[in-house]
Amino acid sequence: MSRRELAVLLGGKQIANLYSGSGAPARCRLTYLADSGDTPLSLKLPLQVRRHKHEAVHPFLEGLLPDNLTVLESTARRFGVSARDTVGLLSYIGADCAGAVQFCAPDAVERLLSRSSELVPVGEQRIGERLNALRTGQATSWLIDEQRWSLAGFQPKLALHRTGSGWADASGDIPSTHIVKPGIASLSFQALNEHVCLLAAAELGLNVASSEYASFAGEPAIIVTRYDRLRLDGDKVVRVHQEDLCQALGYSTRMKYESDGGPSALQILRLLSDYCAPDDCYRFVAYLAYNYLVGAPDSHAKNFSVLLVGDTVRLAPMYDVASVFPYETEQSSELNKLAFAIGGARVFGTLTARNWGTLAVQAGLDEQRVVDIVYDLARRLPDAMKTVLERHSTVSGTKELSLRLLPRLTQNCASAVSTY
Repeated sequence: MSRRELAVLLGGKQIANLYSGSGAPARCRLTYLADSGDTPLSLKLPLQVRRHKHEAVHPFLEGLLPDNLTVLESTARRFGVSARDTVGLLSYIGADCAGAVQFCAPDAVERLLSRSSELVPVGEQRIGERLNALRTGQATSWLIDEQRWSLAGFQPKLALHRTGSGWADASGDIPSTHIVKPGIASLSFQALNEHVCLLAAAELGLNVASSEYASFAGEPAIIVTRYDRLRLDGDKVVRVHQEDLCQALGYSTRMKYESDGGPSALQILRLLSDYCAPDDCYRFVAYLAYNYLVGAPDSHAKNFSVLLVGDTVRLAPMYDVASVFPYETEQSSELNKLAFAIGGARVFGTLTARNWGTLAVQAGLDEQRVVDIVYDLARRLPDAMKTVLERHSTVSGTKELSLRLLPRLTQNCASAVSTY
């Protein structure tokens, strides 16, 4: 493995250089340029410190890549690099990442920004074929042809650009605008599940990523509008910087769950308190409460993010929320737990006002306000979910999903209300 150097761009401007050594796995370091702007690459990589070492840099870089090992290894083989060579991988698939960051060779910056970028139309039949290959495991890489985008996460997905006339693959400096996911094959109607969970959260007034549910040549999928993209007048789309909370706290993707040594809810609230407006702490409490009430066990630190614009930091919209209630009933199941402990407890159906109050006191928040947030969501969620499901009554699978989801969700919410 040879030494590598990459230019790091943020919002279309080079702000740093990234270097990696020749070891296996390669160690890396990052140096900000003298004129690096106002927005740091990560809260863990402040602009006030010009040079950052591997221990600080690598968790952020790793967090830009898929954490599905099969996908990561397949992508690495495609480009002839090691799956452990994070900088090497980003040299090939770092043109379109989460947030506003891009990577390229130092002598390719002008070419990346000024070359003839292209939107290649892709029809629904072709998208359906891609989704089928992802859902059935025929495709071990999420990329096809000349695509150069990277997205984190374990679940299969596509990155596409929506135009006024349909869908397209983006090349060059053009960003993708939507993430399309076929759902988890082993879980019935999982994509629909995620869609209705996001819609119910929006019904309750929570800030969530916008989603749609559609079928591409018979392949159902959830389509999520990227909140880290901003469409300006006309067709111009710009990147907005963001990072997930594992990255912001400097944790490896392998530690995204608190039970694996990852961030706790208290650590996240303290981070938000340090960097964000006070209301963002209470918004995060609402996100946690919603995930608990809806029965979403995958609410780890990588499934929450912050937006970084200039020197302003704000909690990003909620995303990646799906209920486990339609799929299991055993109280002892590992899937029957929130990813974060709240006042020492995490099993669905067992948290009380005291648990939420304990978290509030530990985080220096108003205890009554936190408890009221949870109570209000628990009281209103069953009706909100029923409303959303009724709106989708003609969608295939909605009736079965409703029969599986609503009883346990209603029970979980009633249990929460009874403790107040």
